[in-house]
Amino acid sequence: QVRAMVYLMDTARLKRFLLVGQSVVYLIAFSSIFYQIPALYSETGIAPVAAKIEKCDPLDPLNCASPLVFVLSHQLSIKPSTALQIVALLGIFFSICTIAIRATRHFVFYLLLVLLYLSIVKVGDTFLYFQWDSLLLESGWLMTVVAATGNSPADLMSTYLVRFLAARLMFASGIVKLQSMCPTWWGLSALDFHFESQCLPTPLAWVAHHQPEWLRRLAVALTFFVEIYLPPMFLLPIPMLRALAAIPNIVFMFAIMATGNYNFFNIHFALLCMACLEGGYTSSAIRGRGMGRRLIEFIVSLAVFGAAAVHWAMMFGIQFEPKTSTVLSKITFTKAEFAKMTKLGTSVFVHVAVVGFVLVFLEFLVTVWKKDTPTAATPEPKSKKGGKGGKGEKKTDAMQTKQSGGGIFGATGRHAFFVLFFGSFLFWTSFVPFTQIDDAASNRIPDIIRDMHVRTRNFEFTHSYGLFRRMTGAEGRPEIVIEGSHAPNGPWKEIEFFSKPGDVNAAPAVVLPHQPRLDWQMWFAALGAYQHNPWFLSLVNRLLHADANVIGQLKNWPFKSKKEPIAFVRAQLYHYRFSKPGSKAWWTRSLQHEYMPVMAKDTPAILEFLAQNSLIATKTYKTGPIDKAIDQLHTQARQLPQNIFVWSTTAFGVLLSLFL
Repeated sequence: QVRAMVYLMDTARLKRFLLVGQSVVYLIAFSSIFYQIPALYSETGIAPVAAKIEKCDPLDPLNCASPLVFVLSHQLSIKPSTALQIVALLGIFFSICTIAIRATRHFVFYLLLVLLYLSIVKVGDTFLYFQWDSLLLESGWLMTVVAATGNSPADLMSTYLVRFLAARLMFASGIVKLQSMCPTWWGLSALDFHFESQCLPTPLAWVAHHQPEWLRRLAVALTFFVEIYLPPMFLLPIPMLRALAAIPNIVFMFAIMATGNYNFFNIHFALLCMACLEGGYTSSAIRGRGMGRRLIEFIVSLAVFGAAAVHWAMMFGIQFEPKTSTVLSKITFTKAEFAKMTKLGTSVFVHVAVVGFVLVFLEFLVTVWKKDTPTAATPEPKSKKGGKGGKGEKKTDAMQTKQSGGGIFGATGRHAFFVLFFGSFLFWTSFVPFTQIDDAASNRIPDIIRDMHVRTRNFEFTHSYGLFRRMTGAEGRPEIVIEGSHAPNGPWKEIEFFSKPGDVNAAPAVVLPHQPRLDWQMWFAALGAYQHNPWFLSLVNRLLHADANVIGQLKNWPFKSKKEPIAFVRAQLYHYRFSKPGSKAWWTRSLQHEYMPVMAKDTPAILEFLAQNSLIATKTYKTGPIDKAIDQLHTQARQLPQNIFVWSTTAFGVLLSLFL
């Protein structure tokens, strides 16, 4: 049977899995950012949130960057950074609730979660400008649709929207790699540099970097198969085929996790891919497929998947070399041919998505007509004491339809109206950012849809995606090493960050699913100049003041002696490379040039520059009882390393769900 080959879930079970999984991702994200708020966003932090909202009008809070943060700060008479921490704490609380308590997996709670995260992102500035933050917001809005008003056949449409998001993200990520004309992608040599040049590699990245060249090139070619060929299959009405397409993507995510610290992104995308394992509205509908239908689906799935694999092998010149027992790969199409294929592929993707949405709507109508309900095939888990959710609670289709006001004019109809109204809005407006990969497709977007997208842009409903557009590090991994001293001429002591490479003898860190955002931004800063990264000078300013919150984000602080406090800072740019096999060190490095000259504390030019870039809070804030309580709570959190704190809160939420 199909379920014997690939586990397929009914819609109600999938819905629970998606909602709990989304809550786990929220818990990771809120916990991670909560730990870092004092260093990044406090009134003396690197990018003070106070500087972004202190000019807001109390009579017009909606025009503030983050109305919720401003209102909390103004009404409770607390510091803006305290308000931001309260927002993060509320996010942690509601995330744990929706993980552990079934009754809270409702539209209202998921609306609160997405609004809380949106409130943080809106004032997050540079440290929250990541595609996974955008993805969490977009999926968050989708989960309000998934969680809406209980179960009904309309869930078939909401789970389709989740598959559509996963397909858009991965398809666009594959296309933009080749559109960038980056020679490493076109030469299938990207993995020659990726493992050592990515933001935060893991120890296994060193192992992967030293694999044979032919294997690395084959892995790049397989990346294009997973990212370009498989995502459109997420949208086809054949459960077996969707599963065959999703499983390689999920495996791909775990492979990335093994070699790189990409916070919650890989877990999140793997969760979205799980929507492809939906086999039918009910378990009985999955089991009820006749042998003939199952056989046809199996044959069609293998045929489509096989045809895609054959075409990929031709386009990427896949050949087995028996003499060396290797697999050769080489792109066989030209850039002009790729442009034509992109235009055709994007058009096909859009049409498949629209047809798929229509088919899912028709399936919803048919399911309502048959009065098929999830409870009939998927009863609530038995409780230890019986009662609701216990023995004898399995309901018939007729019972569930009657109790829920089933039918198109009852609760099912109200649910369907919400899913159709808001879900359709999200579906159609998402084509605006998605079609940026092809001008012809973008020009065909109706003006009314484009206008809706523009008018609602502040809510972050939909986004464009394109991961790893260009590969960096061909000449070595650029890395900034900040050095401090008590005297202008040294001696200089290196300041090591929590997880980014520094000491060549230190193993790469494993911090996922936590994201040390300061470490990440240091990677981006190394690709440019400090003059183009105002936050970097703010960091230097905080280091010169030995700010305790910022020091708490570091791996070491070599200026603990009061006799020789830090008074000067400079930055050097090195190129790091993974060491050769057999070496005791993990890295080798070579000095390239001075990244930033010597800076002294409270240099007027620096302070003026920071003020111009809203990186210094101009107002003074009193520390009230709520501020003190939150500070004390954060002091307790800092007893744990930042990644351990995130692991602990996540584990607590998951374990709590086992006992409630």
